[in-house]
Amino acid sequence: MPTNLTACTTHSGKGTYDVSWLLGPFTSTGGNDWWTLRFQMLGEQMLGVPQDVVVGRHHLTYHDSDSDTPSEAIVGLPPLHNHHTETAHVCADASVLPALGYETIVFTQGDAECHDVEDGVACLDHDLLAMNLSLRMCGWTSGGSLGGLPPAVGTGGGAHFNSVVNDVRPAGSPPLRWYVNASFRLVERGALAPSVQQLNQIGISGPPRLDSRFNTFDVPSDDDSFAIQLAQWPTSGTLITDPSSVVSHLHSHQEKFHYAFIFEGAPSDVGLDQPRFYSPTGCDTVPTSAAGYESNGAMLAALVAACPKCFDLAAADTPLLCRANSSHLVIDGIGADRASSFDCRAPRLPFVKGRNFTILGFYGPRPSDPPSNALYPLTTPGYTPQHLIWSLEYIEDDPLTADQTFMHKTRNWAGLAPPFFNHEGYHNASVCVAV
Repeated sequence: MPTNLTACTTHSGKGTYDVSWLLGPFTSTGGNDWWTLRFQMLGEQMLGVPQDVVVGRHHLTYHDSDSDTPSEAIVGLPPLHNHHTETAHVCADASVLPALGYETIVFTQGDAECHDVEDGVACLDHDLLAMNLSLRMCGWTSGGSLGGLPPAVGTGGGAHFNSVVNDVRPAGSPPLRWYVNASFRLVERGALAPSVQQLNQIGISGPPRLDSRFNTFDVPSDDDSFAIQLAQWPTSGTLITDPSSVVSHLHSHQEKFHYAFIFEGAPSDVGLDQPRFYSPTGCDTVPTSAAGYESNGAMLAALVAACPKCFDLAAADTPLLCRANSSHLVIDGIGADRASSFDCRAPRLPFVKGRNFTILGFYGPRPSDPPSNALYPLTTPGYTPQHLIWSLEYIEDDPLTADQTFMHKTRNWAGLAPPFFNHEGYHNASVCVAV
């Protein structure tokens, strides 16, 4: 249904433009009601923002209201669950991204609020310029077809916004009137300080089922399981892994996620090259009991005992790059995802094109917690749709590559199945067929 969109651009001088998009109001009464919000803004509607700009700050918030204007207070989860929100733009030069013709600037999901904090909305504000970082943009278009792309992508240019929101309160709750606000600080490239570096992103995901709604793989709902991936770095650069920066992060459905690790090297380098650890299909996780352990905790304890340095970020010769732990709170009787912890062995980590890295992820129930009420669409009875998406922000070594921002693909190792693929919010041909 049509709704109100209020766009505002403020030119604050020194090549800086503050852009705000306010959508709403909407009225919901709970029950996981799946609000899908979309708009596309033409290039000429960007209200005086020049072509050659970068993103210096971005902020996505929800606000309630009893009037025609939103309150300043931010509404978190619960009651509103951001299943996913994407802001992208069509490139003026489609040759920059010939496969799609547009690129995602910001992609946020429901576990973005601060780790293990009830009022975690502070982590929704990403002030990149404060860290001497920025996100590249390839310039607005003023309309027309780009490289023969379909009209939904190639016509109109400008900005593309897509958000799916759930009111996770029980069905029949009192009406909640709310707004969505997406804010950006855009800075002319020529006005940036020389110390500001450009971020790129490597997106690493598990293999999605062909019949999944949101590119998920299945994990047993009531039993522990795990999966291993091997990949090679597709380029060279430096990962930005300082947890205080809230830049690199891991997304998972926290209700069924336990912990995950990234190691330098192949699975054989960290004791994971045993047949009992192999996925039988390359698309399915391995039941932890089938590998000979009664729980994920027991398996992890055995792996740590066999190779203590492999799981110790402080060890001088550790192959461990980063680890993440789940975060799932109970607030007013409602399960609520929060951001996984994200700890790495250094605030910045160099990596080299072609070298191996290994991912190990653990999944399973959390008996002490109620469901998160995020209503992830079930694919298979007895299984829960799951993501394990590492969004690793980095500084590219090659300036030419750095000027063509994209999310790189990785390859599946477990079972030598079809390649894993990146999660940009769009389908990819390398998927796992339902059996």
